[in-house]
Amino acid sequence: MPQEDQDLAREFNTMTMMIEEGHSPHPMEIWELVCALREAEKFGWANRLADYLPD
Repeated sequence: MPQEDQDLAREFNTMTMMIEEGHSPHPMEIWELVCALREAEKFGWANRLADYLPD
């Protein structure tokens, strides 16, 4: 797995764990990671994380 993918996976996992533990980051932080995941064509991860964004 390329380093960029490893970094995105680590960020995704960290943010997901934070949210699930009740420590929600600012919505803009979530959105920025969603955009980075989409740019890397990690659509499943991006969509899963986007579910945590407020309406």
